[in-house]
Amino acid sequence: MSSVSTLLTVRSYTVNLRGRIKSLDQSVTSIGRSLAAQKRELLQAKRTAANLDDAIDTLQGCLRILDLVKRVRDIIKEGRYWSALRVWFNSILSPVCKLNILLSRLKK
Repeated sequence: MSSVSTLLTVRSYTVNLRGRIKSLDQSVTSIGRSLAAQKRELLQAKRTAANLDDAIDTLQGCLRILDLVKRVRDIIKEGRYWSALRVWFNSILSPVCKLNILLSRLKK
């Protein structure tokens, strides 16, 4: 009789333990899903931040070009064509030429 009682006790503990394991599994699964969703949101936020940084850099470059165009236009309005050409060359072409010279020296 005591062995049957022991088996019933073990069985009840086993059923209880299975229920607790199932509950823990559901809890871990829920937390895992939540963490995965948060990770996706974080990655999306990082991509958005990187896109914003790229857009800001691009707009700043555009502003520099627009400022240069305005300066050149103002100089041309004053009739100082050679000065306008020199400003344009020094601002746009000169850095490209300097880069080409530097690259050609590095190839040697």
